[in-house]
Amino acid sequence: AEKTLGVFGNLDEYHEIITEICDKFKPENFDGDYIQSTLKAEQMFLAFSQTIYDHLKQMKAITLGLDSLIMEIASKHEVHVYLLKQTLNNH
Repeated sequence: AEKTLGVFGNLDEYHEIITEICDKFKPENFDGDYIQSTLKAEQMFLAFSQTIYDHLKQMKAITLGLDSLIMEIASKHEVHVYLLKQTLNNH
């Protein structure tokens, strides 16, 4: 949050984007299978992260620190996707 505020300042103008993110991850958007639902959420998060990253680059608003932060977060979620797929393959 600190890096985001440092780069973009007040986030009030991003209310629509934040609302859209919250809407996509509502529980009713996922079925009852915990592993499948978690995998879907992780994949959605990675796709959304890629979109945000691309927009920031296009706006020339990305800094080295913000780039690093996004990459670190994406890397962790890619590991989650890999492990969830392995779990599904073993069932």
